[in-house]
Amino acid sequence: MSSSYVVSIASLTEDYMIGVVCNDHRDGLEERLKVMQSTGNVPAGDIKIQPVKIVSTDCIRGTDDDYYEVSSKRDTTCVKKDV
Repeated sequence: MSSSYVVSIASLTEDYMIGVVCNDHRDGLEERLKVMQSTGNVPAGDIKIQPVKIVSTDCIRGTDDDYYEVSSKRDTTCVKKDV
């Protein structure tokens, strides 16, 4: 299954990107991170799990096919926004 979410931890001073996860493993990873926070293996803070988004700029372009592929494979809706 494709990665659908970006996982990060927001501490008081910084944000730490932990990785990406698919929908099937999302809840398990969140629980594991809570345990790792309690043992001091990852920074304390709010665990944030946000949908993957496609970003387009003048030099990086996503085609309509890219948006369709992400939407269909990751069970999410992608909104096309020009930056």
